[in-house]
Amino acid sequence: MVGWKYADYIGVEQGFVDVYSEEVDKDSERWKQFIPHENMKELLQKLMKALERGNKDDEKPIWLTGAYGTGKTFASFVVKHLLEDDIAEVEKYFRNSMNIGIIGDLWEKFKAIRSKKPMKPILVVYKSGSGHVDNPRRFLMEIQKGVTDELRRKGYYKFSSTMVDDIIEKFDSGVVSLEKLFAKYRTEFFAFDKPEEVLESLRNSVQNHGDLDVAETLVEILSKEGVYVNDDPDSLKKWLQDVIERNNLGAIVFIWDEFTEYLNKSKSFDTVQEVAQYSAEIPFYLFLVTHRAPTQFTSIDESQRAKIRDRFHVVRLEMKEITAFSLMARAIEIKPATADEWKDQSRRLWLQVESVADAMESAGLPDVEQKEMEKLVPMHPYTAYLLAHISNLYVSSQRSLFMYLKSKENGGFADFIEKYPENGWYWITSDRLWDYFFDSQAHPMIDNDGAMQVISYARNAMQSESLSEDEVKVVKAVCLLLALNYLESGAGSRWHKPLLSNLRLMFTGTPIDKVLDNLVEKLESKQVLHVNELSGDKEFILPGRHIPNELRNEAENFVNSNHTFDRVLTSAGDEVYNVGYMKKFERKVVTLNGADLIRFAVKVQPFQSSKSTLSPIESLLKPYQIGVIIVLAFSDADREKALEKAKEIATKRTAVVVSLVPLGEEKWKEWKKYAIDWYCYEEMKETSQANYARTKTEEIMDSWFDRIASGDFMVFIPEKEPHSVRGIEKVKQELINFRTELFPAGPEKIDTTSTLYKPSYGKSVASFVLEPPTRIPSPYKELIQKLERDHVWSVDLSTVQSNHPLKKMQDLVDRIMEERNFDVPLIEIWERLQEPPFGLMPSPIGLFLFACVMKEYAQGYYVYDGKTTQELNANRMADLLTKVVKHDRGCEDLVIKRLTKNAQDFCKLMRETFSLTEAESTTPEEVRKSLKVKISEMHYPLWILEFDPELVGYGSGTFCSLISSLQAFIFSDEVPNDDQLKVITELLGGMTGQYLAKNFTKDRMSRCFAQFLTMEDENIASHMQKLNLDPNGVRDVLGYLLKEDASRWNQEEVLNRLPLLKTALLSMEALSAVCVSRINGLVEMESIFESRFPHRFSFEVYQIACDAGGAKELSKAFGVLQEVLRLPERLNKGDALKITESDIELVIQNASDLSTYLDNPCMVIKVLASTWEHQELDEWGEKEVFEKMLKMIDKTTLKDLGEEKVRELIGKAVGDLARNRLIREIQEKWRSLTGTLTVENWEERHKMPIQWVLDDDTLKGCIKDIRALHNLPESKLVDILDILKDRAADLSKLSDESYLLPKFVATIMPAYAEVLDDLNSMSQLRDHIYGRMEKKKPVEWSDSVSTIQKFAREWLQRRYREAVARNVRQMLMQMHGEELKSLIANEVENNTELGLALYECLRRREGG
Repeated sequence: MVGWKYADYIGVEQGFVDVYSEEVDKDSERWKQFIPHENMKELLQKLMKALERGNKDDEKPIWLTGAYGTGKTFASFVVKHLLEDDIAEVEKYFRNSMNIGIIGDLWEKFKAIRSKKPMKPILVVYKSGSGHVDNPRRFLMEIQKGVTDELRRKGYYKFSSTMVDDIIEKFDSGVVSLEKLFAKYRTEFFAFDKPEEVLESLRNSVQNHGDLDVAETLVEILSKEGVYVNDDPDSLKKWLQDVIERNNLGAIVFIWDEFTEYLNKSKSFDTVQEVAQYSAEIPFYLFLVTHRAPTQFTSIDESQRAKIRDRFHVVRLEMKEITAFSLMARAIEIKPATADEWKDQSRRLWLQVESVADAMESAGLPDVEQKEMEKLVPMHPYTAYLLAHISNLYVSSQRSLFMYLKSKENGGFADFIEKYPENGWYWITSDRLWDYFFDSQAHPMIDNDGAMQVISYARNAMQSESLSEDEVKVVKAVCLLLALNYLESGAGSRWHKPLLSNLRLMFTGTPIDKVLDNLVEKLESKQVLHVNELSGDKEFILPGRHIPNELRNEAENFVNSNHTFDRVLTSAGDEVYNVGYMKKFERKVVTLNGADLIRFAVKVQPFQSSKSTLSPIESLLKPYQIGVIIVLAFSDADREKALEKAKEIATKRTAVVVSLVPLGEEKWKEWKKYAIDWYCYEEMKETSQANYARTKTEEIMDSWFDRIASGDFMVFIPEKEPHSVRGIEKVKQELINFRTELFPAGPEKIDTTSTLYKPSYGKSVASFVLEPPTRIPSPYKELIQKLERDHVWSVDLSTVQSNHPLKKMQDLVDRIMEERNFDVPLIEIWERLQEPPFGLMPSPIGLFLFACVMKEYAQGYYVYDGKTTQELNANRMADLLTKVVKHDRGCEDLVIKRLTKNAQDFCKLMRETFSLTEAESTTPEEVRKSLKVKISEMHYPLWILEFDPELVGYGSGTFCSLISSLQAFIFSDEVPNDDQLKVITELLGGMTGQYLAKNFTKDRMSRCFAQFLTMEDENIASHMQKLNLDPNGVRDVLGYLLKEDASRWNQEEVLNRLPLLKTALLSMEALSAVCVSRINGLVEMESIFESRFPHRFSFEVYQIACDAGGAKELSKAFGVLQEVLRLPERLNKGDALKITESDIELVIQNASDLSTYLDNPCMVIKVLASTWEHQELDEWGEKEVFEKMLKMIDKTTLKDLGEEKVRELIGKAVGDLARNRLIREIQEKWRSLTGTLTVENWEERHKMPIQWVLDDDTLKGCIKDIRALHNLPESKLVDILDILKDRAADLSKLSDESYLLPKFVATIMPAYAEVLDDLNSMSQLRDHIYGRMEKKKPVEWSDSVSTIQKFAREWLQRRYREAVARNVRQMLMQMHGEELKSLIANEVENNTELGLALYECLRRREGG
């Protein structure tokens, strides 16, 4: 037993902080203690690229991620200081001897950014925490507030109004009334008593750095009220730009630390993306800091993750071992008094474990340096190494490397140095890391099922009394390695594996070192650990149940029959016990991106000569693809045979790559052993063991894949000698060279941006070329800029002298068009462009370049789709190109054609004759389409011009031929042929063409139509005059009869419809007389009639009423009127008409009487009530019955009711007349007594339940009945009316506040009635309760008395503090001692609350 402790020599530096914060940063020198590392260098490099604004691809915001304890916050503050502090201080940091090796080479570039002329400061805003931000609007508000607060702090005052300023201005200027909002949304302002307090809080949020809760609430309310506040991303961007310009800033960097919570809670990432994009336009850089990577947030979908990769500089901070060692060494403080003694002591101790550091260093572990490790005594080298590694894996803000050093918890560094050395134990070994990081009951922060199973197992195992202290240490160390193995998914370093060799190193220099093998044997015999024998080592796993022999035999049979070498590698991973190694191999080794993903068709082919063959893939390739066969051999012998066969299948566009690193028989046996264990444990439901076995199978394959990736390959490329290369990257370079040879004019020569080769694209890509919008998005904007620099954009490529790939593509397309006489299938052009040397592929850039070379053919050409021919324009060409590239249905039929000479002459003459634009007359098909529109807009057929009296001088016969030919051309679906076009051109060439050009107007065609009607039937003109219809109005009626556009009318069909036209016009005349309103067409007849007579009965009911009154002719007129209204319907259906012209004349003769009946439903009711109910109604009775009927039919209209239903309604309404009179009297009496319409209206006005102010049961019962008047029998209504009359004096008090308020107070708070001694106080109490009860109506308050009393006490307590307490105190101070004692003694006898309060006060006084 030694007589000293480590704490005698060393401690944790007092100034050492485990968490860097704004408070710590107040020490202006503290930030300089940050030790830069490669991650920090990467962060600075990306930040510098962004700030330089030299390349659009670099003008991005920053996203910094890293586990807790990796120094993200510290690094953020370092960035802040580097951008803001005096340049001399910044230079010292860069040139510091400890830093210069890492970041020294960045200084000159960084200095140039800080010193850029003209000098403009960079404003850095630091904000921490986002848990209170739960929506996009608040996110924007926080950014604006953060910037304004920092501007004020730095002495800047030049900036436009913020959102909060905007709200305040709206209130101050009177645009919005805060008082009205406060009253309307009272519950939203629960924390405030007056509107003025809301405004004061709002101003404080601006001046005193307050929170934005009130502002956010007001923005939400204003949006509901339709008042706009600048709370959108575009407005914030303009505001930031204004801030930057007004204050002459170089940039704003907005560091938002602890942003994880916002992303955890938010359902949308869109607004963050929009703000992130600001940096592409203005020097504003969002700098997000999260402990999770972007891929780990559920609120961010896969498409958004892709955007993040493109739009953010993402940097991950990791605690490198060497950095961790340096930081820990700085934190360990050597006590000056014993420094020399400690130097000797620590050196002697180090010699005990130096061999461990030697082993780690010689194994090539990165960042492991003995001199740094030696400074960490008494921390064991292996423990220090694992501690640095664990700090990168751990995702807890409550467990980090720095906290570990200060911790006095079990396992912590500070805990150890106070208690040790003890019992010969000198070292902090790895088992203590288990105690601190994994066995903490208070902080179960591990989010991994396998690791949690290890933790659970360890806790149970170590409760066993049979384990010695040393055995427990060994179990903890093994479990630590097992848990790490799970956390790293088996992909970690071998130094993290649960191997006996690692366990030896862990305990080298400790008492366990010499007895380790014995301890392991004991733990295995106790079935605490299970050991697998490996070649030259042992591996630990947690023990599971014994595998029965029968199950193991079953597993062996299954694995041997199903898991061949070929199948294991090529399985898709969707079968039981298959893990999809092919996909893993492609991810780990092949890793193609961008254009290469489409260009190379990779087939990974396992090869075991006895069971598999090498097959060519040339015939399966698309024209633009290069085949790549990667051969993975099972054994050395298989590799040699694969090399022999590879040359045979490396043909034309196929390369063969043979890995010279086979799996090997031993590794295959090992894999099968674990696969069998996996099968068995799965069947036994031993999840932990099954997962471990599965992980081991993956480790074996992963390890092989790693060896393949870094090993040798033999490359076979057509027409080249096979040659070997080392490493997969060299293989990729060989393939790229092969691609360049095959496709020297491919799209990769133009642009390799990965987003240009993604599978998602559409017509808009072609439109960027064919009809460019004002704003073209990335990456097409940058692609166009490259083409402009190469002088192949917006130029006639046929005249360009260049070897540019686009020029070569254009030459090919032009040659094909000329060779085929401008009659070429579009798919043929695309297929030729897919072949070497171009290799365009279905992709955004493929469509873009295809559009470039087809642009000149988008005007003046046709496209034939196998059925019809259409003129090409930019929009249609974009559609066609997209269809071809995507190989949509029908793309094979698309043929591009050019106009003939006749077609060109035809288009020119038609353009001149009909005043068509160039766009409207580029092709005969476009002319046809344009003329259809123009003639349709005339609303007359072209042949109507034949009836123009002035036509004689122009040659009417020729004109008729022209019209006939034009109509045949315009309204045909056939492709116009040259002969047809020539005939029309010749006919248009003389005076007929001149006439047509002059008289093709609406006015001329209208007059010709009038002439046509007069010639055919003079009676039509008479009807037109009576209806006050012009020719256009008659044309519309005729159009309704013909059911087609006027431009398509057939002359013969029009003549056949003229008799029906006369009937239609006469019907309109009749209806116009009844409605006393102009009728312009058949379509509006019914709507005008129904709007003119909204409360009419059915025609059947009118006829019954007329018959009952002896008006037979009027009854018949109603029947005809019904048929007149049905005329449009019958015409639509083609039904025969049931009325004649003489019938319609009957309606005209009786129009006045018909109108009177239709206008006065009460007249009908009077007749029918007398006929059916034998009840003679007075004027009030008629109206009452009518109103009752309207209520009873609800949403149905009277016109929809037949005789039986009307009879039923009239009978019921007549029967209710006496009852309704009583209800009206009661309502009128109540109104005269209380001044309110209803009981409910009274309660809303006086803000209290009416029952609480009534003294006797008679009135209470009466009020209850009044609430349900319409449900009461007639006798009850008589009683109510009597009560109202008898108790009028009592009920008149219900409008007197001086009567009501005391009653109200006495009901809810009788004990405090005397305190409220004025009506104003009572009114305030009532208003307070009414506001707190929110939407609950007073009639519902009876079941909430206790709640109301609670609200009343709240108000009373506040009033007590404001007024009553002061008065009571003054009164008490004026009393003499004995008088006061007597008063208090009497009161506490009867007042429980006062007694208890006084008792508590006296008890505290005695205790104090």
